[in-house]
Amino acid sequence: MLIEYGGLQAGDTVLLQGTGGVSIFGLQFSLMAGARAIITSSSNAKLERAKALGAWQTINYSEAPDWDKAALELTGCGVDHVLDVGGAATMGKSINALRTGGTLSMVGFLSGLTIPEYDVSSILQKAATVRGSQVGNRDHFEKMNRAIAHHRLHPVIDHVFPLARIGEAFALLAEGKQYFGKIVVQI
Repeated sequence: MLIEYGGLQAGDTVLLQGTGGVSIFGLQFSLMAGARAIITSSSNAKLERAKALGAWQTINYSEAPDWDKAALELTGCGVDHVLDVGGAATMGKSINALRTGGTLSMVGFLSGLTIPEYDVSSILQKAATVRGSQVGNRDHFEKMNRAIAHHRLHPVIDHVFPLARIGEAFALLAEGKQYFGKIVVQI
């Protein structure tokens, strides 16, 4: 979403929502591409971990519920890319955080899929590109793996569960706020 479809380049600014597996990989991929990353969380401890991984700026959305405005202040004009994992509840603020001509990549729907009577004028005013995706294609996957190998990127793993405890892994994933990075089931 960021590289192949979003055209992420060195010097761009990316806003990443939360510290789950998708957002932390987004942070790592953004840094590999030479971009600046802003990451959000309700946990200052997780934001410190994200800073240690290379985040340029952090926003605690519990302390700054208008995190979109905070992103605008940090950049002066808005971010080039937003990787939105929130879905319906975060889309409006994600668009607001964009610079004119920015790209919103919808990759998650933690808050749901339906936005009742959404005013699309903000998309028009920002001249934003809004793109959704769940999975890339094989060519993108192979390019990603080559980049991971070249940069020796290691995923951030929070918990590893044996297959016999897969139920616990899914329960932790369902909680949503109790982990930083990936949850792994070892087979």
